[in-house]
Amino acid sequence: MRPEAQAKPVRIVTLNVLHGLFCPSETDYCHAPDRAELVGLQEIGLGQGELIPEAAEQVCGGRYEVAWQAVDSADREMVVTTLPITDR
Repeated sequence: MRPEAQAKPVRIVTLNVLHGLFCPSETDYCHAPDRAELVGLQEIGLGQGELIPEAAEQVCGGRYEVAWQAVDSADREMVVTTLPITDR
């Protein structure tokens, strides 16, 4: 068996963070750096509510952390950030 056949599968999620090409130049592509520091996720299922925080610990050397998570319905939202969290 070839070594590559034994490798674990790779899973990738993409998120459209707006390229900002048509934004005024003085807005830094519609505040592109801000969108890299704060990410909002929608439609988080029950199991994903546990998986996403665990995955966030592995992204970018653990720089992302869950800042907010709605837990009042099956259709939840979550915000992860690299910014300092001052309140939840």
